[in-house]
Amino acid sequence: TRVRSSAASDVYKRQCREMAQALTTRAMLHAGEGRFDDAWQDLLACHRLGRLVARGATLIELLVGIAIDTIASNADLAYLERAPLDANAIKDRLRDLQRLPPMPSAADKVDLAERFSFLDIVMMVDRGGLDYLEGLSGGPPKEPNPLMKHVLHGIDWDPALRLANRWFDRMAAAMRIKDRAEREKQLNQIHKDLEALVKKIKEGGALDKLLLAFTMTPQKMGKQIGQIMISLLVPAIHKIQQASDRSEQTQRNLQVAFALACYRRDHGRYPDKLDALAPAYLKDVPQDIFSGAALIYRPKEKGYLLYSIGVNGRDDEGRGYGDDPPADDLNVRMPLPQLHRK
Repeated sequence: TRVRSSAASDVYKRQCREMAQALTTRAMLHAGEGRFDDAWQDLLACHRLGRLVARGATLIELLVGIAIDTIASNADLAYLERAPLDANAIKDRLRDLQRLPPMPSAADKVDLAERFSFLDIVMMVDRGGLDYLEGLSGGPPKEPNPLMKHVLHGIDWDPALRLANRWFDRMAAAMRIKDRAEREKQLNQIHKDLEALVKKIKEGGALDKLLLAFTMTPQKMGKQIGQIMISLLVPAIHKIQQASDRSEQTQRNLQVAFALACYRRDHGRYPDKLDALAPAYLKDVPQDIFSGAALIYRPKEKGYLLYSIGVNGRDDEGRGYGDDPPADDLNVRMPLPQLHRK
């Protein structure tokens, strides 16, 4: 089931991204032909598509939604540079961005859909036997082996389910911590504890011991298989939370970029400091999620560099994934380098 679901999710992700790319391509075509209002509606549609997809129950849908929204955000910057908009029109676009609903919480996906996914797989293992575990680790699904299924005869699943619930409770609680530094600390500890569990299972031959489960009590068997399934099924929540944080920071940077463009239309230049944007253009200038401090802003004669230090917490001088050498700062450069190299 998980293998089939993974294949289906790959198709789904590809289709969603193709739709997003089609919307942004059409927006750039509209902009190139001077239909800037039509172009903006396509870009907003792409943002809304990302949020609609992200509202699905699973973490996969959240990640696909974030990817779509990132495509839209990159296109927004190209639009901002190409469209000869006055200050009022840019303000209208900024308000449109601010009215977009926030991305759904990754913690909610873990707390509900991932928890129920675990329960669903427990039921599949109970029906199909230990053979089904091989499919969870990436192998092709096999026909149930009656002998393997007999190993689980009389198992008490309560210890496995209680153990899983404690893990999901802990993950969801950590992901909901507002203070990012504390949240990172808790997620790092969960990651270490999961690695220790995986190591214990591998070194202790837990799956082999299950094949000799006739000597185990039903409760001990439930606990043992629960640990094995947790090691296979717990999602990489730290990476997912980081992707969610990056998405939020990208939106903050985008809104600051539109406010800077508005300021430039009114004053004929970019401001010396970001503080000049509030309250006329932004109610408050957003901070960098990853540093907890102000965004780094370096105005130039005809443009600027604006960036967050990104997940690694290190100032890489504004270099992002697409730069040479690559880094993970989340940046906005005006004018956009990719446009002016052509």
